Amino acid sequence: MMQRLRKPRDGLHRAGLVFAVLLGVAGGCASRTDLMNYRATSGVAFQAPAENQAIVVFVRSDIDVTSAAIFDGDTFLGVLLGDTYITYVTTPGNHQFMVISEAADFMDASLEPGRVYFALVKRRFGVWRARFSFDPVSPLEPEWKKLPDLFRTVVLVTPNAAGESWAQANAPSIREKHDAYLREWMAKKEKPKLYSQDGVPFSDIPVK
Repeated sequence: MMQRLRKPRDGLHRAGLVFAVLLGVAGGCASRTDLMNYRATSGVAFQAPAENQAIVVFVRSDIDVTSAAIFDGDTFLGVLLGDTYITYVTTPGNHQFMVISEAADFMDASLEPGRVYFALVKRRFGVWRARFSFDPVSPLEPEWKKLPDLFRTVVLVTPNAAGESWAQANAPSIREKHDAYLREWMAKKEKPKLYSQDGVPFSDIPVK
C-alpha cells in the first residue's frame, strides 16, 4: 500500500539553488522557467516504452511560482512549475527520485520493463517558500481516475541547454541538500514509493 511522507520543518540554510527567472504572465496564465522547453499544447505527448525500458511521468498542477527540480540520483530530469509534466524514460529496477525547492524530498521506485508510472509533485508549506513531495499514483487509488482531467491542462516540458548548465553549475549545493535531507528521510517510517505493480502497459494508461 502506498505510504505518504510528512516532511518536518528543517533548519538547513538556503543552499543557493538559484532557478531561472520565472516569467509571470497576467491573466492567470502559468509562469514559466527559462530552464525548460514547453510543448505548445496540453495532453499526452509520449510514446510507449521499449520492452527493456520504463517510463515515469511526474505531474504538477498547482499555481505556486516556486520551481521544483526533479532528479534521479545525480541525473537532472527537469524543473516543474504549475500545470506541467516530465516524462522520464529509464531502465527497470530500483531508483530513488528527489525533488528540490527550499528543501529536498525523496521517493523510492521499483520499476518493471514496459510499464508506465505516474507520480504527482505536490506543494506544501515551507519556511520561506513552497516545498514539494512526491505522491505516487496507483491504479487502485481514486486519484488514478482523475488523471484524464489533469492531462487536459498540463503540458510537457523538457530540459534545454540552460537547464543542463544550471544543474551542472549548482551540483555542489544540490548534493548538499540531498545529503542533509536524505538522512531525515531515511529515518522515517512512512516513505512514498512507486511499487512495481503501480505501473501499467502504455495501452492501459488512463490518459490518451
